[in-house]
Amino acid sequence: MRNFIKILSLLLVAAMLAGCSKIPDFVDSDTSDISDSDGIISEKPAYIEGGLQNFDIMKQDFIARLNAENAVTDGAVVTPETGEGYVKLRKDNELTQIVSVNTSQHYRVLLYARSSEGAVIKLTVAEQFCDVFYVPARTPTEGETELSFDYCAVDCLYLPAGQNILKFNVTDGSADIDYIVVESSDKVSGERYTVASACMNMQSSLYAVNVKRFFSEIYGSEVLTAQNVSPASNAEIEAVYKATGRYPAVRASEIGYALLNDDKNKALAEEEAKLASEWSGRGGILSFTWHWYSPNYTRGLDLLSFNFDNAFENQRPEEVALMTDPEIEALVSNGYMTQELKSLLKDIDTMAQFLAQFEDDRTAILFHPLPDGDAGIYWYGKDNENYKILYRIVFDRLCKYHKLRSLIFVWDGSDMNYYPGDDYVDVIGQSFVEDTNSSFAGRFSSIASLTPSNKILAVSRCDVMPNLDAMFRDNSLWLWCAPMEGEFTLNISGALSESYNSVGTMKNFYNNKFTFALDELPDFSKII
Repeated sequence: MRNFIKILSLLLVAAMLAGCSKIPDFVDSDTSDISDSDGIISEKPAYIEGGLQNFDIMKQDFIARLNAENAVTDGAVVTPETGEGYVKLRKDNELTQIVSVNTSQHYRVLLYARSSEGAVIKLTVAEQFCDVFYVPARTPTEGETELSFDYCAVDCLYLPAGQNILKFNVTDGSADIDYIVVESSDKVSGERYTVASACMNMQSSLYAVNVKRFFSEIYGSEVLTAQNVSPASNAEIEAVYKATGRYPAVRASEIGYALLNDDKNKALAEEEAKLASEWSGRGGILSFTWHWYSPNYTRGLDLLSFNFDNAFENQRPEEVALMTDPEIEALVSNGYMTQELKSLLKDIDTMAQFLAQFEDDRTAILFHPLPDGDAGIYWYGKDNENYKILYRIVFDRLCKYHKLRSLIFVWDGSDMNYYPGDDYVDVIGQSFVEDTNSSFAGRFSSIASLTPSNKILAVSRCDVMPNLDAMFRDNSLWLWCAPMEGEFTLNISGALSESYNSVGTMKNFYNNKFTFALDELPDFSKII
């Protein structure tokens, strides 16, 4: 289901909704007094009044074991002659248990489960989706007569005192569940917010460096507002402004169509560049996502759109990334480089030309190349090794060969087998299309703990924004949260839709002392 929804959201982008709205003039707030002598952001304008809801949290040791065979379920209950029973769950099967906890605090929920094919199990509490368990596929090890059970967990889950209804729904694959453990835990550790302030792009401009430094300073204490827009349009951010009186700090857009050569897409790319430049000129932060249409005649996105076989044969990626056009032509003509690799490099060079329009020392771009490669739906993510090679080539060719200086690199993914490495990533982005305002604290904690060094975490795309109160309650402070474009934000009349995020939610988010809107951003050209 997750992959299906991602495909739908991509189709919305591919539809390339025409039209745009010019950002009206507005008066910036005076930010001259919000930096101390070291350039650190110390406080925000005093006119922001919104605060946060208080939650009772009383720490107390707790542990409970809930046998799966005693739950309410539409799965198959298996009761062996010896040993305890378990429940077989197939796709769309559910299992419901009730746990009574003594105090309102954070808990860890563990499934003692097994799967031969792998499974995705959604957890809802009181009918609200909270997080996902991933049960890995396993085969019996040597000496095992049958597949053994093991633990998978969702951590940092806030439960109020009293009875809590836990529902486990298999959305993909199948799994056997022996029992469930609920035990006391903690909210996300504050240690996760100690991150490097330097950009991974060693060619970065002072402006980009200052933006990354700003990120590292507010990370864990404040959140940036952000909004995805339809191609070559400001319709979504205009609707946000009309509803909240504020503009987002980050304008996020898809630019994959900038590589397509037909007249319609050329016009879209030109308009997008114009709108993006205007946004940057007003002190806003740009975010560009690159869903890469395959660099061959198909110009497709699905897994069959490109064949990686032999593409990198006899080549060292770090050398390929720095090759000049004459060197590439010579290697191809002599049979030492494939046409596929030549096409890949040509596309990266074309993208570099588009991005070079913003190399003006007053622009920072959150750049998302090859997003969601681990989703199993895009050609560039067909296998993790080729994905990592390709991501690193994109990074090196843009930064070291073309010497682009505005880019702050965002890797969108959650499977660390696809992680290109700390030297290539500034921010890790996540996509949540789950129709819930959960803080996703479990995902936050899990991703943060898996990275070799602490990286900033953000929500690149979502249908429903994580609840701001819950984010602070659980200490899962994604640096920004960007609702998706199109019908996820706009109604048929072009106003802010309330299908996913109510006007009240948006007003609170944009007018809260713990969030940054466009008019509250500092002048990044002046921070030292």
